[in-house]
Amino acid sequence: AEALFNCIDDVEDDAFNAQKSEYLALCYALKGKLKKSKKELEKAIKIDPFSFERWLYYGLLDYRLKNYNDALESVEYSLAVFPENPESLYIKGTTLFMLQDYPKALETYQELLSYDLTEESEIYLNIGKCYECINDYINATSYYLKSYESDKENAKALINLGGMFLELRDLEMAHHYLFLAGKIDKDNAELQY
Repeated sequence: AEALFNCIDDVEDDAFNAQKSEYLALCYALKGKLKKSKKELEKAIKIDPFSFERWLYYGLLDYRLKNYNDALESVEYSLAVFPENPESLYIKGTTLFMLQDYPKALETYQELLSYDLTEESEIYLNIGKCYECINDYINATSYYLKSYESDKENAKALINLGGMFLELRDLEMAHHYLFLAGKIDKDNAELQY
C-alpha cells in the first residue's frame, strides 16, 4: 500500500491529497516509522486543519513517541473540533495520567463516564489508578472493584488491587485479590509468582 500511495502524484484536489497523506501516515505508523508518519499527517492537517480524527491520530503518534505535552496539545485541538469525541477524551485522560496530572485525568475520565460506552471497565480501572497515585486508597479500591464488577474477566483490576495492598503491606488482602486474579489469568507467570 505504501508503494502504491507513493506512486500517486499530488493532484489539484486538496481532499484527495490530504487523504493520501493520511493513508501514507498510517502505513508508516504500522511499520513503526512514527516520525515519518507524523510528517505525512502534518501535510494532511495543513490541508484540512478541521479534521478531529487527524488531530487525534497526530496526538496518538506523539503519545507513542512519549511526547506527552505535544500529544495533549493535539488531542485538545481534536476536542476543539469535536468536543464530545470519546476517543479523544480517553487519550486526553491517559495523556494527563502520563504527565502525572492526576486531578485533571480524573476529571476527564469522569466526563467520559457520562457517555454510553462499552469500555467502562477500562475507564474505572484508570480512575482507580489515578486515585492510587494520589494515595486515596479507598476510592482506588472502589473503582478497581467497579472495574472488576463491570467485567468479571478483567484480571487487571484484581491485579492492581493486589499490588496496591501489597504496597500497603496488607498481605492478606493482597493475597485475596491476587488469588482471584490468578483464577482468571491462569497463564500469567508473573501473577502466579
